[in-house]
Amino acid sequence: MAQGDHGYRQARPRRQGPGWNAAIPFLLLLVAIAYVPYASQQATVQGALEREESRHALLVRHVATRVQEQGEMLQKTLEHLAERLVAVIGEESSALQEVDATYRLLSSYFEVVGLTLLGEDLNPLIGRGVAVPQDPEVWPEVMGLADLVLRQGHDTAATFRASAIGGLHLTLATPVSDPHARTVGVVVTVVDIERLIGRLFQGGTRDHGVSFTVIGADGGVLLHSGLTMVAGETTGDPSSCRSCHERSDIRARVRARSPGSGIYTISGSERVVAFAPVSLAHQEWTISASTPVQEVLRPVAQQTIVSVFFTLAVVILLVGLGLLIRQQQIRRIRLEEELASQHKMLALAREKERLSEELLASRRLSLVGEMVARVAHEVKNPLQYIGTGVDLLKDYVRDEPAASLLRDIRTGVQTLDAIVRELLDFSRPMRLERVPVNLNDLVHEAASHVVPVEVPLVYDLDPRIPEVEADGYKVRQVVANLLRNAVEALTGPPASNRIVVKTCLEGDSVCIGIRDTGVGIAQEDLERVFEPFYTSKTSGSGLGLAVVERIVQAHGGSVRIESEVGKGTLVEVRLPRRPADAGQREALDKAKRP
Repeated sequence: MAQGDHGYRQARPRRQGPGWNAAIPFLLLLVAIAYVPYASQQATVQGALEREESRHALLVRHVATRVQEQGEMLQKTLEHLAERLVAVIGEESSALQEVDATYRLLSSYFEVVGLTLLGEDLNPLIGRGVAVPQDPEVWPEVMGLADLVLRQGHDTAATFRASAIGGLHLTLATPVSDPHARTVGVVVTVVDIERLIGRLFQGGTRDHGVSFTVIGADGGVLLHSGLTMVAGETTGDPSSCRSCHERSDIRARVRARSPGSGIYTISGSERVVAFAPVSLAHQEWTISASTPVQEVLRPVAQQTIVSVFFTLAVVILLVGLGLLIRQQQIRRIRLEEELASQHKMLALAREKERLSEELLASRRLSLVGEMVARVAHEVKNPLQYIGTGVDLLKDYVRDEPAASLLRDIRTGVQTLDAIVRELLDFSRPMRLERVPVNLNDLVHEAASHVVPVEVPLVYDLDPRIPEVEADGYKVRQVVANLLRNAVEALTGPPASNRIVVKTCLEGDSVCIGIRDTGVGIAQEDLERVFEPFYTSKTSGSGLGLAVVERIVQAHGGSVRIESEVGKGTLVEVRLPRRPADAGQREALDKAKRP
């Protein structure tokens, strides 16, 4: 006995469902807790990069606009100086006063570091700052631009000179022309672009970790602020810095001469970069501002570390709580298994008792059905005899009371005959003789036999619906039963009575809808209208809608009823346009059996 019991317990499957069902949401919760900080961190990173990119774009556009404006103002100032020098170019003291006054003004406002006046033979007349023959780096450029203006007739000429990665000079030359448009001299000025741009960046070469770069029209680097390219590492050789920038994908954008911003990789480091073009005296260049992404995300990284520690603490707490809950679940599962093993036998006994009762009831219903079918068959012939006798007696009866009695007998016989036919139709196996039928014609035929002429009947028939492969007689019987129910439901004033019959095509199905304005069906009755022998009327067999549902299901269709007490009822029959395929016939055969 012990061995048998032991073998039974080994063979019985252990129920793991509740435990695993609880573990899965718990694991999903842990994943969600871990994902929320990650998603938040990603959103924070994206937001920080977007804000930094927007800040760089605003800053570089501001600087480029100011440089453009100051360059144009400087060019106009030189042109005004040239106009004033026309009259005094032969007077050394007057020319010297004009040049000195202009140099002081330009050096304080435009970062001008040199200003010189050359005669028409390129001899230096007046020189200030670095624009003097004693400066070996600047003077060759001064002479070269002056030669362009005097010999080649340029209105204004400009050139850049990058002496080192931290220095860039812009040299401008403007002709001095007399009233006869003859060039009698040249005014040349030298601007320290590095100092000018650094001042506009509000902090020299730094603005909260922002470095700036001046890039020529060919994509080459003219000036770099010298900030660290990667956090903690300063730039070294200028040539390597220029080559690094020239190899980056910013070069193509610079050549396109359009402002822009984005995240670019420079020397293996991602940087937030914004750039804007500048044009001055036929010279085109681009100013860019950049910051290492690593510097931008440093505060975000610190926030992420705190978030990670907090998340780990929450996860550890939840894991501990989950283990405690799991232990309680294991105990509960064991108790449930013991209870289930005790209730299983009881449930099996109850199920066996229920099945036995259902089998007994089914046998009783089968016997009742057979008896009903036999009685209906036996009653049918006497009813026909009675009906025939009543029809014959009408020819011999002359007084009205007897004639009225015969009419009542005839009506009773017809009622009994209809009930008998419904009983026989419901008890017989259903056989369909499918032929192409027109539903609109069937509706007209059924209505002409069932609906009295005094009942308002509205047709809303779609003439485009195709023919349906169906048993015409049985479909007509469906429509007749539904119309008969609609007529019997019209108990209100004649002015409010109405029946609407509608046909339409929906997809691969053809629909017949019958709506009345009768008394409607209560909700508790609506759930049982298709049950055989169930009726809420004082007369009738209760098989009308049961027969309707059986015929429609045998055709592979469906019946739907909507009703509201006091407002009326809608019955919708949906039939397929074509017969069901072989895979569905087996299911439909069951609907054909009573």
